[in-house]
Amino acid sequence: MMIFKKLLLSIALIGAFGCSSFSFNKSTTPEKKAKAATKADSSKETDNTKEENIKPLPEKAAAGNIAKQEPAKKTDTVNMNANARKVYNDAVNLGANGKIAEAEKGFKQTIKLDKKAWQPHYNLGVVSERQGKDVQAVKYYNEALKLSPGNSLVVTALSKILIRTGKINESLKITREAVAINSKDIDLICALANALIADKKYDDAIVEAKKAIKIDERSAEAMLTIAKANFKMGRVELSKSVLDQVVKINPELSESYFLMGLIELNKDNKLAAINKFEEAVAKNPYYVEALNNLAVQYILAGNYIQAVEKLNMAIAVSPSWALLHLNLGNALRGAGKWTKALASLNKAYKLDPDLKGALFDLGILYYTADDLGKLDRLARLTKAKEYFARYNNEAGSKNPNKEEADKYLKELNVLVERENTRIEREKEAAKREAERAAQKTDSTNSDNGSGDDEGFEEDEGFE
Repeated sequence: MMIFKKLLLSIALIGAFGCSSFSFNKSTTPEKKAKAATKADSSKETDNTKEENIKPLPEKAAAGNIAKQEPAKKTDTVNMNANARKVYNDAVNLGANGKIAEAEKGFKQTIKLDKKAWQPHYNLGVVSERQGKDVQAVKYYNEALKLSPGNSLVVTALSKILIRTGKINESLKITREAVAINSKDIDLICALANALIADKKYDDAIVEAKKAIKIDERSAEAMLTIAKANFKMGRVELSKSVLDQVVKINPELSESYFLMGLIELNKDNKLAAINKFEEAVAKNPYYVEALNNLAVQYILAGNYIQAVEKLNMAIAVSPSWALLHLNLGNALRGAGKWTKALASLNKAYKLDPDLKGALFDLGILYYTADDLGKLDRLARLTKAKEYFARYNNEAGSKNPNKEEADKYLKELNVLVERENTRIEREKEAAKREAERAAQKTDSTNSDNGSGDDEGFEEDEGFE
């Protein structure tokens, strides 16, 4: 049980509020184009949950899905030519049906047919995120933004991925530039406010959100942003009060339920938190942050299979998010799927070498696994020592889990010594047994040798 509790030190609970609800932007006619719902933001800072066994890692918002669509905004000003529009709409339908590779080809073909259309560039950005190609996604979003400056859909998506990849200053730059173009666009104002939250400038975020409320006093998105900022500042009750108003205005806003879940965790109400995260997922099945946090709670409760299921759903939407693979590795370890756990933890560290918790968890895995490839117990314990030592070395002396890693190293030194002693004793015992067997064989051969001599004499006599 001690091992399991230590494992939880490196499970990552997400305190980001980014609702992963990307979708393909669809243009049906020059007069009426559809816009995908993208209400997403994220934060690199950590959650303030009181769960003593959870040490949240730097958070990153997730990639989006192919899902909802909304009426076009004023920023959707480019009318595609007829040929491009047909290819584009076919590609959107392919993407919505999960045929991502075919959709990608269609969007690229659309660009060739209409070089002024921003929509295919945006959707190629969505596709790239789904494929875990973040650098490529940023490139496509920037191309879309050049063709449609101040487009709230593109700005929100670009801002979100910049925050997720740690480029908060760039996110602030593009959102401020967009608001300067259209200071009355509530989506753009909220995107800027969310970037400010990521930069821990909570008061400034509230100021921006209030500007949006002056434009529309019933803006659920702006009110939600205020709730987020207040929660980050520790004003939990005020945040909850604002959320109650948000839900009354728009009960379908999944981010509201996610934040409610974080508030319940802050109060140590785990069951209530699970219910809120489940509501968030019910509103948006592709909500990666909510799926992850549900999985963390399932791991805490020992429901590893459910945790694996939720994390696989999240990874299908955001394959390049290392944190998800880290948590999946821990869930698989809990379920006794040692080899799969090893693969997930290795992938987490490969995706994000700054995720030092993966080294800690690899140490735990080698320590606890009953069977891991062709490694015997001594080899597994030795590997565990190596990973804990690497963790201490790479995470630094100020790492909060260093004390735990030191304890493990101390325990492992004793276990390795004992295992070496056991192996030496077994070798000595085997050697003694072999010597006794050899002596017995020699004695038997000596007795059998006398009888043979007599036999030869008889043979000679017969001749």
